[in-house]
Amino acid sequence: MAANKIKTPVSGLRILICNDDGIQSQGLKSLERVAKILSPDVWIVAPEREQSGRGNALTLTEPLRIQEISPRRFSATGTPADCVILAVNHILSNKKPDLILSGINHGSNVSDSSVMSGTIGAANTGAQHSIKSIAISQDCDRGSVPKLSAPEYFLPGVIKKLISFDWPEHVFMNVNFPDALPGAIKKTEILPHGFVGLDWEVIERLDPNSTPYYWLSSHWRPINKNNIDSDIMTDSSIISVTPMISTVTAGEFMDKLKKTFSNVHYEQ
Repeated sequence: MAANKIKTPVSGLRILICNDDGIQSQGLKSLERVAKILSPDVWIVAPEREQSGRGNALTLTEPLRIQEISPRRFSATGTPADCVILAVNHILSNKKPDLILSGINHGSNVSDSSVMSGTIGAANTGAQHSIKSIAISQDCDRGSVPKLSAPEYFLPGVIKKLISFDWPEHVFMNVNFPDALPGAIKKTEILPHGFVGLDWEVIERLDPNSTPYYWLSSHWRPINKNNIDSDIMTDSSIISVTPMISTVTAGEFMDKLKKTFSNVHYEQ
């Protein structure tokens, strides 16, 4: 089978679900319900605890442990990317998944934050294995309960549309739902990645022994007019879809770099 091509009917897909909010996440359970609308062959391999902000991180300096919670449902001690690798190369090595769904993340993954997202990291890892992969997130205020009824209602159709055509190698999809109920959503838009910027704060506190410890906290910078037509747009009636790619060469910068080094020669 050519990379990123699905020839079987949707009902014949083997679907792998992962996330970064952990095996007990409500978003994961919601995504499982969506996946089972598409196919009966659904597997879950997710972190045993929350792994938000882990991006594409891998666990290389300590062993990983897998626990089979129930048939086709596994938790692992590692990161979201670890979970995808464990699933594709071990748990499902006899028949690899046709589609990887990562999420549903509690909170949006747009603009700069997507680089750090474990939800995105799982989808990126799937794309590196030449498997169609989709990251799904639900916007919500920090600490609030996401409105998962919207993705449960719209996602089956969105996923069917996305997997109906061939994708280039190493491409994966980033889908973000607004903080809205199904009746308020009007359409799906294909939007580019926006760049807004995060301001970071280091919060220092003291433990009972008066030893300092630290929390990292981030805040979005104000959205400017250049980001209106991007994935960070604030329109609460839009489902955004952004195609992303796991290769990282800044191609548009190559010619300038070549000119900069064109006259550099090293004598031996």
